[in-house]
Amino acid sequence: MPLKIVVLRGILFLLFAAAGLWMTTLALLAVQRRVEWKRDGVSVEGEVVGFEERASTDASDVRPLFAPIIAFRVAGGDARRFMSAVAVRPNPRVPAPTPR
Repeated sequence: MPLKIVVLRGILFLLFAAAGLWMTTLALLAVQRRVEWKRDGVSVEGEVVGFEERASTDASDVRPLFAPIIAFRVAGGDARRFMSAVAVRPNPRVPAPTPR
């Protein structure tokens, strides 16, 4: 086998091995963050106080999506609001929420 092919295979092996190690490291960091979030997170009771209307990322779909806005109180008693990163289309059999 010519030396060029052996060297090329070696270089490709090292590149793919480095990419695999990088992705493994990122996956382990993501798992670690999730474990910390579950361990250190706090559950609170909240109430849906409104919805924010968002446009669909699909240009051919003109129907709006709605993201809930949740109000809750933290341990110190301060009121906070959180808007979900997940926006969905409401069930057509249920009246649509009024956007804020």
